[in-house]
Amino acid sequence: MSEVRKPHVVFFGHHKCGSRFFRKQLLEPLAGLNGYAITSYQIHDGPVAHYGLDDLDFRYVDYGALSSPRQPRLLLLSNASQRVVGSIYRRTQSVVGIHVVRDPRQVWVSNYFHHKKGHAIESPAGWVWERLKTDRPILENSSLEDGLAHELQSITNDLLTNQLAAWKQRTNVLELKLESFSDVYRSDHPKLTALREFVGFDVDSPPRELSHHANPDSRPWQEVLTPRLKAMFKQRFGMLLIDLGYESNFDW
Repeated sequence: MSEVRKPHVVFFGHHKCGSRFFRKQLLEPLAGLNGYAITSYQIHDGPVAHYGLDDLDFRYVDYGALSSPRQPRLLLLSNASQRVVGSIYRRTQSVVGIHVVRDPRQVWVSNYFHHKKGHAIESPAGWVWERLKTDRPILENSSLEDGLAHELQSITNDLLTNQLAAWKQRTNVLELKLESFSDVYRSDHPKLTALREFVGFDVDSPPRELSHHANPDSRPWQEVLTPRLKAMFKQRFGMLLIDLGYESNFDW
C-alpha cells in the first residue's frame, strides 16, 4: 500500500498582520517537529532593491520546490498578493493554508509608526527597500495627520489594494483574524491546537511562552484618526472593512 503524502502548508501572511508571530513563534517550530522542510524567500546575490511589498516573495521564493512530492513543505509568505498566490497554485493544488488578516485601520496606523521609525531600509537578508527609503523622510518631516495621509496613499495602499482587498477565500485555507489571538500567550492554547489540526501537524511542540512582538511605538487607530483621515479611508477602503467583518456599515 502506497504512503499517503501530506500536502504542503502555506502561511499566507501580510505586512503588519502578525506574520512574525505566526511564522517564528508558531509554525516554524511545529513544522520542524513534524518533518516539514521550511521555505521562504532567499536572496543569494544581494543586495537587491525592491519597491513593492510582495517583490521578495514573488521573485525570491523557490516555488519549484512545491512540485516535489518527496517531502512536505511549510511555505512562509510575508506578503501574499494575488501574483504570489498564483505562483503557488500554478505548480500544485496540494496545499493547505493559514491566512491571517487584521483590522485595516490598525494596519495603516501600525505601518505609519513602523515606517517612520523602526523598520529597516536595508536588511542583512540582502534587500534594500527603495520605497521606504523615499517615504521615511516624508513621514519624518510631516505632521501626524499629513504623515498618515501619505502612508495611506503609499505602502499601505499597496498592502490593502493588492493583498487584503484582492484576497480570494479557499476552502483549504483557514481564515483568521489577528485580533482573535490577542489572548494567546502559550503554545498549548486551544486555538493553536485547532490550527495545528487543520493543517495536519500531528506532533505538538512542548508548552512554552509566546511573545506577540507588538510595536511599542504604535497607537490604537481610534486615538489618531481625525475626521479628515477617516473620510479618506472610508472613500478608499470602507467596503474592505465590511468585507473583512470589522464593520457592518460606514458609520464609525
